Amino acid sequence: MFLAIGAACNEIQDAQSLMFPAMMMVMVPVMTWMPVIQSPTGAFARWLSFFPPATPMIMMLRMAVPPGLPLWEAVLGVVVAIGFTLLIVLAAGKIFRIGILAQGQTASFGNMLKWLLSK
Repeated sequence: MFLAIGAACNEIQDAQSLMFPAMMMVMVPVMTWMPVIQSPTGAFARWLSFFPPATPMIMMLRMAVPPGLPLWEAVLGVVVAIGFTLLIVLAAGKIFRIGILAQGQTASFGNMLKWLLSK
């Protein structure tokens, strides 16, 4: 996500305006640690552990608190995280390719979405 934002921006000020949503995706798991620790087998913890940016942190928390978690959840979490990583790397590559050629345009989420959907 950060690579795509960096590739789409020419100036540091452009990148700073786009960083808030990306940082929120990283900060959400940290803000939800207490509910996950209090109920590691609950529905909230289970669904949050399959949200790809949160998967590594939340799964480690859930495994550390007894009774742990079932093996299928850990395996599914790894598969979801790997799939999301591949998808993000491909998207960042496409944004980078088009962003390099689009010199002079200010980056926005709308522009990046158009770049992703273009052929």
